[in-house]
Amino acid sequence: QEVYYVDPKYLPKKELEEQRAELQERMDVMEDAEGMEELEKELMDYDRLLETAKDTYMPVAAYDANNYMMERSGVFYTLSFAELNSMEGMRVFDKVVLLSPKDKDQICPEELKGKGCRCYPAMSTHGYVKNQCRLSEESALEMAKSFIEGVELGYSVYTYSAPLLWSIGMENSDSLFTSGYGMEFEYEAGEVNEVADGYVFYFDAGVDQISFPIFGTQYTYLNFYEKKRRGEYGQYSLGATIKVYVTDKGVIGMWADNPVVITGISAEIELLPLEEVEGIMKNQITEHFGDFRFSYDDRGIRFNKMDLIYFRVRDRKDPRHYSYVPTWRLSWISLYESSDPYNVDICNQVLINAIDGSVIDFYDEV
Repeated sequence: QEVYYVDPKYLPKKELEEQRAELQERMDVMEDAEGMEELEKELMDYDRLLETAKDTYMPVAAYDANNYMMERSGVFYTLSFAELNSMEGMRVFDKVVLLSPKDKDQICPEELKGKGCRCYPAMSTHGYVKNQCRLSEESALEMAKSFIEGVELGYSVYTYSAPLLWSIGMENSDSLFTSGYGMEFEYEAGEVNEVADGYVFYFDAGVDQISFPIFGTQYTYLNFYEKKRRGEYGQYSLGATIKVYVTDKGVIGMWADNPVVITGISAEIELLPLEEVEGIMKNQITEHFGDFRFSYDDRGIRFNKMDLIYFRVRDRKDPRHYSYVPTWRLSWISLYESSDPYNVDICNQVLINAIDGSVIDFYDEV
């Protein structure tokens, strides 16, 4: 149907006034001087926009903005394109495409309407036996797969599902969908804590039903922090996952990390014999020990797993392109008691190209 701009410079006067009023409320209780200065600048921006604001939303003439709005089944949704800082204080950027309902009360559980609800995937399927969604998980998954096909990006591998949890939102929280990680809330007596209503389905970039990111993104590689300690910064995230949010109201949103399009798949290739790879690893660890930036503990340097994975290797001539290469990884892996397959820590990784035996420099690739 009709698509509208919702970047601030296109918003109607009434909505700008409402947002400015919310900003003013935050400013009235702000105690931090630096934060106050930032809010004052934002208020001045709103004042400038209000001088020329129209009374209605502006239909899209060209797709040249970052935020849009459209209606589906009586619910208005926003579609946003953004570049986010992946980790606090670190220059690791995610490109994100976010689809979410404009008015959360239209799609949240009845008991949370009008309370500023938020929703997020459960970190584990354990403990959430009662899901009040009227759709079965199988039916919801089929809806998610149909949605994925329509998006036409390189997220071809279904990996995981989790209950969709709802709770009272943070004050002035602008985003409906959050990761659910590192969030702590204090609830008033009698308030709803968490309600399971719906499902979140994860799809990854991959091939032949093998996920590329499931083998470990930079968030799970503990040695990644070495880049920060040494004053270096990651180039861009290794993640390539889309989360699809489904309730009995249908697909109510998605969060797509680093959208990828697969441009080609190589012909069948021969891999080096495992014994040869083991010899290369032993030689590299012995002769180039310092290059790997291993982590020590009271038992020295430990390894406990060797995997044949696909690891992402940059195209040195074009930063927009890269390849997933069959790679042998020797590492120390810590697993957690969780049904979440992404919940793993990896360190002391030694990466060997399984095709030609070359060493893949982890720190150079991330």
